[in-house]
Amino acid sequence: MLQYVSGHTVTSADDSDEYLDIINKALEETVRSAAPGTVPVYFLPFLNYIPAWAPGGKYKRNAAWVKSIVKEAAQRTYDLAESKIGEDKEEHAVIPALIKSSTAKGTLDLERHEIMMFGLAMYADVYAKAQEEIDRVTCNARLPTIDDRHALPYLECILKETYRVSSPAPLGVAHETSEDDEYRGYWIPKRTTVITNIWLMLHDAEAYPDPEVFCPDRFNGLYANQEDPRNIIFGFGRRICPGRRFADSGIWQAMANITATFDICKARDAMGNEITPPGTFTSGLVRFQCSITPRSKQAAELILNKLSEQA
Repeated sequence: MLQYVSGHTVTSADDSDEYLDIINKALEETVRSAAPGTVPVYFLPFLNYIPAWAPGGKYKRNAAWVKSIVKEAAQRTYDLAESKIGEDKEEHAVIPALIKSSTAKGTLDLERHEIMMFGLAMYADVYAKAQEEIDRVTCNARLPTIDDRHALPYLECILKETYRVSSPAPLGVAHETSEDDEYRGYWIPKRTTVITNIWLMLHDAEAYPDPEVFCPDRFNGLYANQEDPRNIIFGFGRRICPGRRFADSGIWQAMANITATFDICKARDAMGNEITPPGTFTSGLVRFQCSITPRSKQAAELILNKLSEQA
């Protein structure tokens, strides 16, 4: 994401990259502080009128701290993008190109990849079918590109099922009603906090039969009238995620490249027995072991060639 947006390549898998670290911190603190019910003002509205320094105003002090982290992350990544102007990779990055074309200085998803890797490691038949589809399109001579997306319908089904099984924000983003309303006989007063249970929508057995089963074929005609999870997971109405198409394309590209070049399967212990991941969820997927190896010498060369292009 940093590479596409700012032209910066992250070379470490951990948080040792300073820009990745500040972005992750801003994201984590924003999600933590914005979760419904985490601050007392949700239940005691009068606290909204208490100064930040007074007892009961701690949530305001915390909000100011989180705001400062978000501003720092925005400013540092902007400065990073600005520093990339003139470099070879600048033309492929969004923000440097926008800065360059403007006369005035002004104005992503690791977890989805983990869920996808879990599904592919657990279901070898699903993965083999996806690899077969990609091989027919690329002939093992190149990496798939976004232009191939229409020719890879089964890969699209896997992505949809990944979204459905584990939505990025299970309870969405809390909203507040701007006026009194009524819904199916329920009276909803003005300034009521409204929470959308996205997880339940995507695990409703009436809408998605066998909702606990990872089954990409549900979007390939196995069941009728399966709602595209992308119409749900990114929010609704005027507050729908503005970066949804960018995020969706980025995740698809990563999934396509991984599927084209790597074999993913269950890891084995010292005795050669398969280690089956538990498949349990807390706030995201619990870390799990799996085996990831290049599919062939040719696949390894495709990966190395791509890395050399980005260097």
